[in-house]
Amino acid sequence: MSVKRYQPAPFNERVLHASDDGEYVKYDDYAALEAKCSALAAENAGLKVSRKNLAEFIHDELNADYPLNMDVETPATDAFFAEVRASAFNDLCAEFVKHKALASLDDRQKVTVFEATEALLHCAEQLDTQFRKGVQS
Repeated sequence: MSVKRYQPAPFNERVLHASDDGEYVKYDDYAALEAKCSALAAENAGLKVSRKNLAEFIHDELNADYPLNMDVETPATDAFFAEVRASAFNDLCAEFVKHKALASLDDRQKVTVFEATEALLHCAEQLDTQFRKGVQS
């Protein structure tokens, strides 16, 4: 998929024209590329696990007494999922702060570990529901 790039017109910043080295892209094009990148990363992660399982199966079938190394390094995929995890953590923190405000809690109140755990689980469930709705649409 190619993305059309745009550059502001020299004397009219409100007008954009197509340019091979433009600084701007349409949001829909950007979102489509991001979705494609996510799908590729998910497939790549699945292939990585599948390859490891195959290596273990072959190793067991051969009754090998040596390690069979079929690990694949995927730094781009690993970096992508690290970014996804960091984003999910930030989303969970934001949801927790929102939940705290909705529950009329303030920083001076003490809660038990159980109550804090319940609140975090509730927030995680809320985020999970939001994420799954986003995936279906």
